[in-house]
Amino acid sequence: MDRSNLGRQTYDEFANFQPPDDARKFPELYTVQRLTANAVNPAAKVVVTTVQRLYSMLRGEVEYDAGNEEGSAFDSAGPWAGEPPRVEYNAALPPEFFDFVVVDECHRSIYDLWSQVLLYFDAFLIGLTATPAGKTVGFFNQNLVMQYGHREAVADGVNVDFDVYRIRTRVTEEGATIEAAGDDVFVDVRNKLTRAERLKRLEDDLTYTANDLDQDVVSESQIRTVLRQFRDKVLPAAFPDRGEVPKTLIREAVTPFLKPALRRRILEIRRQNEQTIDRRTIDEALYSGFDAAAVEKARGKVQDFRAWIDEHRDELTALQAIYAGSRPLRLSLTDLRRLRDALARPPLSATPVQLWRAFEAVEPAKVKGAGGEPLPDLVNLVRGAMLPSFTLMPYRDESRERYRAWLAERDADNTFTPEQREWLDRMAAHIASSLAIEPADFETGWFGQQGSLGRAHALFGHALRPLMTELNERLAA
Repeated sequence: MDRSNLGRQTYDEFANFQPPDDARKFPELYTVQRLTANAVNPAAKVVVTTVQRLYSMLRGEVEYDAGNEEGSAFDSAGPWAGEPPRVEYNAALPPEFFDFVVVDECHRSIYDLWSQVLLYFDAFLIGLTATPAGKTVGFFNQNLVMQYGHREAVADGVNVDFDVYRIRTRVTEEGATIEAAGDDVFVDVRNKLTRAERLKRLEDDLTYTANDLDQDVVSESQIRTVLRQFRDKVLPAAFPDRGEVPKTLIREAVTPFLKPALRRRILEIRRQNEQTIDRRTIDEALYSGFDAAAVEKARGKVQDFRAWIDEHRDELTALQAIYAGSRPLRLSLTDLRRLRDALARPPLSATPVQLWRAFEAVEPAKVKGAGGEPLPDLVNLVRGAMLPSFTLMPYRDESRERYRAWLAERDADNTFTPEQREWLDRMAAHIASSLAIEPADFETGWFGQQGSLGRAHALFGHALRPLMTELNERLAA
């Protein structure tokens, strides 16, 4: 590697790694050394260092400034003036010193001097990089051993999946024209480097295209329109139930000169380094929605989900119960966890939230509300895939609607006391999150703090068991 922070990360990974065939950590079995001085421990089986320090050691230097390892020379150093220095033989570090050399961020460690350091050793070279360029692959003689793509990383939970949400506005699509009506039309012009603004009088109409946006012209209304669409449309669709938004990337006086040629050159440079600020045009949104490619990806995910549950309907208890169609379902949260875990494995490699969003993109008319996170939502996801006319709504919302209907039928305001209503509300909320209410559930949580099953019997008497049965049948899936 070419930065000390990567060395620290590597050392920490070795320190915390436990081999599958031994209860001890890796450093208890093999000595791991991270070089902070120009000396290798003879007992070390793994040596972690930067290529800069390794070069210093090959030169025979006794000490090396650790500050030189903080940044990457690939980013900061200029090209060599002439041929880079040669790496000469060092008896303390002969070419056969290492059995193999693993190069992290190898796309940055194979150029000029550093390539000589790597090739000095008569060892197998293993390069690791997330951004392989053509020269990187060529350095390793086209010997690409393994690729770890985005799809595999998403399936393993290393990366998150993404969808493209497109916002189109009239100015974004067509540009605009600022009309020079009379002699009193001025526009603001901003220097790209200093950000200083000045007023410029328009002598002719200023017409700009979509390609000029954010280069020669900045339309404040266009930016404001995009941000409003992002706030009002993208956030509810892409980040439901999120209180905070994750990081998201969206994108002086004139002195007269006597020499005309110089003045023309100055004006040319100014045009290259200035932007016109359009504060007159009023933009409007034309479309906000998932990109066509995102919709196609979502459609494929929905189709794969339907095929998967049909294929595995007899293998998982949750699918067996949902396909049977009996109400209430005889399901536990453990059954739903097993279904969720099975969905997360290849070939489907999908989470309930991803599936829910796929239905939103492909069949928005049948989706009512954002869901997928609570386990009970899996019940409605499966039913939504099975039944074309099924309205896909969060399980808790569906349960609440049934509870409100049940209260109305029971004339609850006149039938139950305020304390009984509070207990009934808590029982209904428990069913919405756990599929059912059982006597054992009264011993924990809010119920346990209020007197447990004994208090429930005192409040409802012999009606408690019939009420629980009735609520389970009416509210549960």
